[in-house]
Amino acid sequence: MYEELNCFEEALKHFGTRVDVIIAMEMARKIDPEDAYQRIKNELRDVKKCRKLWRKGYDPCPDYDDIEETTGEVIIHN
Repeated sequence: MYEELNCFEEALKHFGTRVDVIIAMEMARKIDPEDAYQRIKNELRDVKKCRKLWRKGYDPCPDYDDIEETTGEVIIHN
């Protein structure tokens, strides 16, 4: 349907995937419910920041090559 997603849409897609993983980990009892809640809360905070910057006309999303696969953290290489 869409050829290219904008930055905010990419952030939403990433958020959905991360929430799915967090819920699966909580259901498998790998993390406790409070930890799952805090992780989802942090993910939502990041999406809100991205949306705010996107509305102002900035491109807040890093290149996906800069995202570390094991932790999901963004590493900026200068």
